[in-house]
Amino acid sequence: MMNAFKRSQWTYSQVLIVHLAVLIINIQVLEAATTRESTEPTTYDTTTPTTSINILGPINIRGPTISQYTKPSEPLNVEVDVLYKTVNLKWDTPKFPNGVISAYTVCFAYKHYRDQSNSETNCTNKTAPEMDMTGNHFETRLSLPFAGAFYIFSVAAVNKMFTGRAISVTRRTYESTPGRVTGLYSQATNTTITVIWSRPGVPNGDIERYQLQWIKGEVNCTVFISTYKRTYSAREVTIKPSLTYGPLTSEEPDDDNCFLPTPDPIRVNQENMRYTIDSLEHNKEYELLVTPFTTTGRGPSSNI
Repeated sequence: MMNAFKRSQWTYSQVLIVHLAVLIINIQVLEAATTRESTEPTTYDTTTPTTSINILGPINIRGPTISQYTKPSEPLNVEVDVLYKTVNLKWDTPKFPNGVISAYTVCFAYKHYRDQSNSETNCTNKTAPEMDMTGNHFETRLSLPFAGAFYIFSVAAVNKMFTGRAISVTRRTYESTPGRVTGLYSQATNTTITVIWSRPGVPNGDIERYQLQWIKGEVNCTVFISTYKRTYSAREVTIKPSLTYGPLTSEEPDDDNCFLPTPDPIRVNQENMRYTIDSLEHNKEYELLVTPFTTTGRGPSSNI
């Protein structure tokens, strides 16, 4: 009798061990489910039949079938409508949301010139109050920092557990007038001045020409350095009335030659420029101004 009782105690201990083993297996399966990155809907069957050896006969232990959250697939039909320095971003829900979509992560980065690297990415989570929704279609408006810049936009769906794969679209905003040139300085000899500068840090479009002026007294000489084959120089002289109320006279010195050789054309958005002004008066001060242009107009002048 005592031996039979000991055998039944040992058998119930085995049952407890089996229960613990099944629990560990279920936990491991669930952990594997939450770490998978598939964008397809995934169902995990945690059924684990187990037979224990005991005096009461076989016992089958069965776990639940659980559908887990996984990463959503990318949004569909992403479009961007450009409105100067704002855009309307549109998209449809993912084909595989893999859970309830609670928000969308909308990001953008930009660069001013094609030969630059993109800026840091700016991201925000858009929830229902910040989006216009019509069925499975979503739309939101973004305000952007610069005109005429190259932007890359991305949209990703967010469910309870994961941010899904993003889809990207590139667009350029409309041009505007440019900012100032950068790095403006000059090098002078007895009768020449070489003016050196770099393109604007904020061009707001394509830089297609520059106006360079040098001023001494009433004489204002101008040369346009352009991407066009036809460039030109000009001379402006202030006309003042005669003190004797006679004919108008021009105060134009004979020693400054404004009509210099035509400058060579530059490339669109060329990074560095230089121009040498010659036939200047010895030991005289000149004011120098450089003004950039896009197709929409002129920017502010920089002077030295």
